[in-house]
Amino acid sequence: MPTAPLSRRLLAFVLAVLGTYAVACISATQGALAALPEIAQPISMGVRLQTTIADLGGMALRFAPLITLALVAGFAVAAAVIRWLPNLRTLGYVLGGATALVAMHLIMKSTFDNIAPVAATRTVVGLAAQGVAGAFGGWLFARISAPTAG
Repeated sequence: MPTAPLSRRLLAFVLAVLGTYAVACISATQGALAALPEIAQPISMGVRLQTTIADLGGMALRFAPLITLALVAGFAVAAAVIRWLPNLRTLGYVLGGATALVAMHLIMKSTFDNIAPVAATRTVVGLAAQGVAGAFGGWLFARISAPTAG
């Protein structure tokens, strides 16, 4: 099976990490903010936007490296499976990314005595949103790193 040049695969991986980080961070921020009206007053769109922008920068040094490691593992497993099922390349990376992010959060939760470091992942919806972020990263990687015909 042909593969894309290494430079394109590296670019695809970097963009997959950035895309996953952005979606994961935004969904985590909005999930945490969504829980606040239950204990406080409704949150304005301005506060939501300001908090999201602050979190995109503020979570980068802790969250992005974890996402990078998770996607390395998830995409490595996906690549091994894809060798045997090349027609399922995109689905493989989508599932690899989704599984990697969900596993990352579950591992962190078990590591920290059942406390979820990312508050939004305390709910099934929040954890699923992180899986969607990983799936998006897997889709980006599959699309950008796809071998070209010819």
